[in-house]
Amino acid sequence: MKHSVVCTAILLVLWLLPVQAVEPHLLQKADPQKMEQWTDSVFNTLTPDERIAQLFVITVRNSDTPQNRQSLKRLVQELKIGGLLFDAGTATDQATLTNYCQSLARVPLLITLDGEWGLAMRLSDTPRFPVNMMLGAIQNDSLLYEYGRAVGRLCRRMGIQVNFAPVLDVNSNPRNPVIGKRSFGQGLDNVSTKAIAYARGLEAEGVMAVAKHFPGHGDTSEDSHKTLPLVPHSRERLMQVEIAPFKRYIDSGLSGLMVGHLNIPALDDSGRPASLSRAITHDLLGDSLQFEGLVFTDALKMKGASTFGNTALLAIQAGNDIVLNPLKPEAQLKAIREAIDQGKISQSLIDEKCKKVLRYKYALGLARQKSVDLEGLTADLNAPRYEALNRRLNAEALTLLHNRHHTLPITHLDKSRIAVVSVGSDTKSVFQTTTKLYAPQPGQFDDSTDLTVLLNTLRHYDRVIVAIHSDKTQYRARIGRLCQTGKAIAVCFLSPYQMNRLSHELAHNRALLLAYEDTPLAQEYAAQALFGGCAIRGKLPVKLEGSFDEGDGLRTEKCRLGYTLPESVGMDSRVLSKVDSIIAEGIAHEAFPGCQLVVARQGEVVWNKAYGYFDYETHAHAVATDDLYDLFTGPAYEAYRQYDQFEKCAKCELLRFCRGCPAVAAGYHGSPYAPDPQCWKEVAE
Repeated sequence: MKHSVVCTAILLVLWLLPVQAVEPHLLQKADPQKMEQWTDSVFNTLTPDERIAQLFVITVRNSDTPQNRQSLKRLVQELKIGGLLFDAGTATDQATLTNYCQSLARVPLLITLDGEWGLAMRLSDTPRFPVNMMLGAIQNDSLLYEYGRAVGRLCRRMGIQVNFAPVLDVNSNPRNPVIGKRSFGQGLDNVSTKAIAYARGLEAEGVMAVAKHFPGHGDTSEDSHKTLPLVPHSRERLMQVEIAPFKRYIDSGLSGLMVGHLNIPALDDSGRPASLSRAITHDLLGDSLQFEGLVFTDALKMKGASTFGNTALLAIQAGNDIVLNPLKPEAQLKAIREAIDQGKISQSLIDEKCKKVLRYKYALGLARQKSVDLEGLTADLNAPRYEALNRRLNAEALTLLHNRHHTLPITHLDKSRIAVVSVGSDTKSVFQTTTKLYAPQPGQFDDSTDLTVLLNTLRHYDRVIVAIHSDKTQYRARIGRLCQTGKAIAVCFLSPYQMNRLSHELAHNRALLLAYEDTPLAQEYAAQALFGGCAIRGKLPVKLEGSFDEGDGLRTEKCRLGYTLPESVGMDSRVLSKVDSIIAEGIAHEAFPGCQLVVARQGEVVWNKAYGYFDYETHAHAVATDDLYDLFTGPAYEAYRQYDQFEKCAKCELLRFCRGCPAVAAGYHGSPYAPDPQCWKEVAE
């Protein structure tokens, strides 16, 4: 006990000692003289009211309509706000509106994104990357940096300078209603490492990362969108768990940070949310932790803050630099002006914050802002390289929680009867389709099959793969019975917290694989992993109740061909697609009625397409990728099966049968395998 008290005292002393502030890297990269010249030149053109407006970022509709354009025009030209946050919509609409708004603005606007898992969190026609809980399972942290860079490039293509990510909350409460899978996990080191790697990737591409929700929203049981959550922990606990990732982020020289709406009595007993608390925002974040980057509030329209009156004024007084989406922005701007006139807040404080915002606008490239190029926008945002990265993220996150009797990867496919049973989905899922690439004619079942009939049918199968797409009560009995067959392999397309509700039902599997999400890519790579098409490397980012600890996860190795994009192995889809026209020409000239082309490289099938038909006349049977072909049959084939002595051609080193091959004696002539004094290559020519 005494030892614990001494350690706590030492920690407190260390926290209270002055620390050297780290200048954010975004500012370090900028030419200081040019930055100050631009900042001063813009600042000197602004009226006192316009300087206040530079501290406002307002959420706006992402819909290119005349009514919305009129609303945007008023915000930009009349109120002269400093930045925008677009809500959900399409990339084309947002890019068009961004160009429109920037053309109206005398001072370039800060365009922000609430994109914790990339643009797709708000933009429907863009790549959808995994949520953070899934990324928390990945053991290759450099992949998180690469992912951050990819999101940074996508943001820049969209004219976005700021992303409200990463989430730095340590989700220590599995019943947290608002953070949950938005967190990288419950371990301090894992959360810090993953979030900082991602943030560094963003900022390497010139996009500001904004970590949230300071001082930590991970151990709450309430949602700050609906109320003001209480965080009841002591200051010591907060420093060691909740605040520690933010300190590491600050010490890493990253640029943006968002303060949450949280009631934390140990840091401020006034009852105000952290976002409106000077003790938390100015004293702790600014003075103690020495954060010199931009400080954003969480959205002030949220119930956790909106009941406190003039929230924008309170937020500025608390130490924030930018107020995000307050109710009635025009009235909030007026309240700050009146507070200055009444001496409650100084104009010099506003001027100081305005210059700080302008410096970051310069560092983020807004002094040389160009319009978003609309030509090819959707194609650029959905380029194959982003899907190739997305595939790697999905594959690397897969987590094998148990593997009794080395069940995975599944072997002896030619001798095993395999059934695939989907729960909460149907037999047309990507998972079911991908298993057919490996398992010869698998039995495929879904919820439409009566459970008693299904269990009786499954007695005739050696392996039963149970794909779990839902944790709803209506499926639990079915999942439990399937997993008790003694030959079940369970694959969960659920979050770890959803798995907690199925702990009893999942206790009896031969193997248990967690894929984290029910997306097409998660399904595809889970199916590949079962058969050894990809290795399994992930580690559980949170503890599961009564069964598995954080960090649990077994490894398997790749032992079969996998399936991916050409870009994943250094090839170009556009170049490879040219073969389509060549094959089409061959079919048109009746060189062949149809064919299948399979291209594999580095252990991955990157092209598997079928063309045409099996005959010229009837077109009764279109070639399919799962068709089987006899290379040669009859007595020659039987003789070949019994013969395993081969020699290589002395000239070309290609394998051929030796002269004594019984296939020749059986009459199989006219083949390059047949003995011939010439080189095999010459024969082929």
